[in-house]
Amino acid sequence: MKGSAGQKRVPEDYIKNYKLSAPMLKDQIQIVHFLDKELEKIDTLIKKKEQLITLLEEKRKAVISHAVTKGLNPKTLMKDSGVEWLGSVPVHWDIMPLRYFIRTTKGFAFKSTDFRDEGVRVVRATDIKQKTILKSAVFLPKEFLGTHHKVRLTTGDIIISTVGSNPDVINSAVGQIGMVPEELNNTLLNQNTVILKPTKRVSNNFLIHLLSSTAYRENLDLYAHGTANQSSLSLEDILNYKSAIPPIEEQEIIYAEINKKVSLIEKLIKKSNCSIKLSRERRTALISAAVTGKIDIREEVAHAVI
Repeated sequence: MKGSAGQKRVPEDYIKNYKLSAPMLKDQIQIVHFLDKELEKIDTLIKKKEQLITLLEEKRKAVISHAVTKGLNPKTLMKDSGVEWLGSVPVHWDIMPLRYFIRTTKGFAFKSTDFRDEGVRVVRATDIKQKTILKSAVFLPKEFLGTHHKVRLTTGDIIISTVGSNPDVINSAVGQIGMVPEELNNTLLNQNTVILKPTKRVSNNFLIHLLSSTAYRENLDLYAHGTANQSSLSLEDILNYKSAIPPIEEQEIIYAEINKKVSLIEKLIKKSNCSIKLSRERRTALISAAVTGKIDIREEVAHAVI
């Protein structure tokens, strides 16, 4: 590769002079037929695994959404919540907007001139992806921990992005939510984000699942507004959502049960992803072996005919 920065190219002479092994035409045809047949099997397997992952992800969402809106006991007396998307909820749960039990702190708009290659790591809106928070490569001077203590993150803090892609771009849509992991303790939060801290009425553990529910995601999608490529959310959009809140003791029981069920689902998702990765590696290896003569396709075809 030649060129500077982001614009690079492969020299034309290199492409023209690249030496490769070329079998006879009839052998080439056999190789193509062999690969078409074998790759179709692998691709079909990958597709089935991807479909399974989609079903498992939907199951995970359903488990969370049902638990935080209906509870765990199917025999509990229910009442009409008065909220269309909630429907009936346990009779002893309270109905209220998030703003009644969440305190907020907006991320700080740090100057790009303050960014460093080392120091205190910065968490940006783009680092919040699919309920996780990625490690950015952006840092600030260590003394900023003392001067910007309001946006100093601690393990377990829940943060949400207020700027992002349009809702149809699911993995980076505005309103991405994540809980700060231990390795990002004592980092600083950049702009276009908000820290959501629950009052004593709601546990942090229950809140993260409540905000991960399908109903809340649909609420964010409904109120997201912006241009063709970017959307944003206001604090009002985030906090006006009405939810059903169980007693604090029940919240912890629900949290534990959700984790138990979701953990099993995530193990299956992880196993399926590993299987897809291995299948893709086998696909690449099979193509390479076939077109470089590492396997004798004539023998493979002969065995297939027999």
